[in-house]
Amino acid sequence: MKHLKALIPASLLLTAIACGDDEEVEEAGEEVITTLTLTFTPVDGGAPVVATFRDPDGDGSGAATQFDDIVLVSGTTYGLELVALNETVDPTDPDYRIIDEITEEAEEHQFFFHGPAVESDTTGANPNALVVVSYEDLESDYVSSASEPDLPVGVLNTVVTSTTGSVAEGFRVTLKHQPPNGGVPVKTETSGLNDGGTDVDVAFDLTVQ
Repeated sequence: MKHLKALIPASLLLTAIACGDDEEVEEAGEEVITTLTLTFTPVDGGAPVVATFRDPDGDGSGAATQFDDIVLVSGTTYGLELVALNETVDPTDPDYRIIDEITEEAEEHQFFFHGPAVESDTTGANPNALVVVSYEDLESDYVSSASEPDLPVGVLNTVVTSTTGSVAEGFRVTLKHQPPNGGVPVKTETSGLNDGGTDVDVAFDLTVQ
């Protein structure tokens, strides 16, 4: 696969790292993720909540031009969909929707949801959580020949809000690239944030009101 990279504001003290250099995953060229959009749609109806991180020049020197807060309503269940784009190219370019490449290689990618205000498979029980995030997709939703075990990808999810509150950088999204290493699967039922390379790592301020 081509490498993916996202730039994260220095104020977050987070680093987005290019995919690993193993020969089996190297190809000529590099893709850039400039934009990550999270859309929270209330399952019982209502207007969606959209939070976007955007750094239009990709790996250039310019700072991010958009970094939205996530503001949700307590006691609500949302469907969460993620979209990653490369806005350094024209929207007609096949490389524009990087999310399509991620789903095409679903067996090598997984979004993880964590942070001080999140409870998920990644965090385990979190008594301070404002939201609970659950996966709602599997590799087989995107890859017809997906092998067992059929693991989550994290493009589609469910988010349930609980208590009210605000937490700076409380909702963190990390995209891991986990191709096989020496023929041994890296993405497994127990793999996590410490496995594979990091393609995207963004922490959003979260408010539940």
